[in-house]
Amino acid sequence: MVFSSVRALHWTGQGVVKAAIDASGSADHGSIDALTELDEDSYKILGDWGEIIVQSKAPSMTIDPTHTG
Repeated sequence: MVFSSVRALHWTGQGVVKAAIDASGSADHGSIDALTELDEDSYKILGDWGEIIVQSKAPSMTIDPTHTG
């Protein structure tokens, strides 16, 4: 997920939950639990890693076809 033209970003709650270690031994910070459009150019993103309010153009998303997850 990419937010282009970010004008402001406010991140709270980081560090509250420590990263888990996944099967490959890498840090796993969790996923996006909710993405909410607050108004025309503001979005709220929630996850185990905290809450982000971002002012930006609408996000775009690309799925990597080579990822085997």
